Amino acid sequence: MPLRHRPAAKRHDQAGSNVQPLSPILRGNRARVAANQWYTGTQGERDLKYIFAKFTSIAETEVEMSRRTDIQDVTLSFEAHGQLWHVTFPNNFPRSNASLTASGENSTIIGGDTVETAVDAILNHISSVQPPGQMSGNPARVAADQWYAREQGQAALKLVLDKFTDIADSARVEMTRTTDTQDVTLTFECHGQEWQVAFPKHFPRSSASLTCLGELNTRIGGDTIEIAVSSMINCISSLNQPSLRGNGAPQVAAHDQWYVGEKGEAAPKYIFDELRCFAESDVRMTRKLDTQDLTLNFHHEGQDWQVEFPSNFPRSYVTLSTNEDEHVIFSGNTMKTAISAIIAHIRDSRPTRLAATQWYASKEGEMALKYIFDELRNFADGNAVNMSRKTDTQDVTLSFQRHGQDWHVKFPFDFPRSSASLSYNGTFYARVGGDTVENAVSAIINRIS
Repeated sequence: MPLRHRPAAKRHDQAGSNVQPLSPILRGNRARVAANQWYTGTQGERDLKYIFAKFTSIAETEVEMSRRTDIQDVTLSFEAHGQLWHVTFPNNFPRSNASLTASGENSTIIGGDTVETAVDAILNHISSVQPPGQMSGNPARVAADQWYAREQGQAALKLVLDKFTDIADSARVEMTRTTDTQDVTLTFECHGQEWQVAFPKHFPRSSASLTCLGELNTRIGGDTIEIAVSSMINCISSLNQPSLRGNGAPQVAAHDQWYVGEKGEAAPKYIFDELRCFAESDVRMTRKLDTQDLTLNFHHEGQDWQVEFPSNFPRSYVTLSTNEDEHVIFSGNTMKTAISAIIAHIRDSRPTRLAATQWYASKEGEMALKYIFDELRNFADGNAVNMSRKTDTQDVTLSFQRHGQDWHVKFPFDFPRSSASLSYNGTFYARVGGDTVENAVSAIINRIS
């Protein structure tokens, strides 16, 4: 399909044509396009066409499209607000952020939950940037002094973002930038705790500030970006171990805890990772102020579970409880055998509810289930959706592919009052709900897109 440029661009051939074909990307040899690129397939072509049209609507010149020969990443270039802009899209956009360059200087990195929200954020940013020379706080000029400016700086920023994404819960990191100084801050959750890492413009020579739960924790720099980031990650990982976290809690009992010491500090991480792969929600870690005992909380199969660890675990029993007031104790010869027994028990647990209480167990519920099925089928690759139902609880799961990725949406018995669980390629991704079935389904589709 040709793309129409708005007349304001005024760069047409002598015949007056205002058509910019997309032959380099959409009409070329598909075999040469990387299979993992976001713009492959019918939906990908539509997304790329949508973005091209949006940029054309604000551009003061024609929008030019280029593609790297090695990794096939797409860049759109155009002039807007007196500056030359380059917007480069990574292969898994919009899950990963697009990078914006203004007049040869790095400007920012922007993403969103969907293609539409990401593009809106990009357009809003471009519109907010003043043309060069209009004000002393011109973002393009300030950014030139930043550690992430220019090509080498962009690579460094990507390295930093990737490193923190690797340790973040659900691999989600939010990036913001101050409008006056252009300093970058990364916000994410790690082991259920919210962290913010604020980078000064002379990083890593000047130290970055690490804030946990709204309180400044420490400042870390280094001789190189790699050394500084490694030190930050080590600090965050150690501070996520309860034996090293202060938070005003008494420390008299901490030295007796099972998680103290070199081997002990690795144990909570192992347990946390095992339960995170198994749970249908984020795993939250809390600690008693008096005894320093740990409790892990998560959601699975329509129930909220709590696992309480005593100070001399695994020699003493672990207490397992649910929102249905079930209490079971477990122990094992080793930490791993105890955790395996806990997971096996949860998997075999049968919630005490009947199929008659299911959200779809009425005429209105059947219509709601059909509506959801049809909406996801229209959204799925190949319009193919599989429905399954657990034999004990009768909970429904809809499975399909989107952009070649496997998705599973599990609906609890009281949906939409309780949120549905989204799993991505076998790993928990998010819980999404809404005040109505329609709103919940719309939120699910927006989250997956």
